[in-house]
Amino acid sequence: MRYRPFMNSIIPIDRPVTGDDIIALRDRLGISVSDMTWLLGISAATWGEITRERKDDEGNLKPSAVVADPTVALLARWLDAHVDDAARLIPNWPSPSELFRLLESLPATPAMGPIDRKRLGLSLGRDATTGSRWLRPTRTDSGTPANVDRLVYFLHTALGARGAEAWIEYRRLALLEANLRGEPNLDTAQGWPQTK
Repeated sequence: MRYRPFMNSIIPIDRPVTGDDIIALRDRLGISVSDMTWLLGISAATWGEITRERKDDEGNLKPSAVVADPTVALLARWLDAHVDDAARLIPNWPSPSELFRLLESLPATPAMGPIDRKRLGLSLGRDATTGSRWLRPTRTDSGTPANVDRLVYFLHTALGARGAEAWIEYRRLALLEANLRGEPNLDTAQGWPQTK
């Protein structure tokens, strides 16, 4: 059987790769903009340039521009033809609710501190109400920010490997950072102090 690399591709083979193709590829992969910029090795500014809408003199939407960097275009074509390669590179980020369930499954100790919705948001660097939004059965928000995804990933992995010891270590770091920012008791705070 002859190998046909473009058989399942969504990027057309009769023109160069455009910004619209990059957006469609991200949708196909089902990943965030942050993950897509990492996967393509581009900055957020470059992403904005590649994907911004352009209009002609009459205000009509023009087709998106050709991706200027040939390497980005080639990488996009490869990933489009080999979606599994992208899937292997981007972790399946655990959600805050998965982290919360894992924390609840651990035997409670005083060193772990309180574990509830409020503390989940605060522990991950957000305000006290964020944990409740993250743990709603039917979420309507756009998900978690990329930096929270990464933090949850590392914590979830560490908890799986080391259990409560990993959470105790992390809690000490969170309490230290809060204290250094002027919050003496993260457990009773409503949010993180604003930096000036």
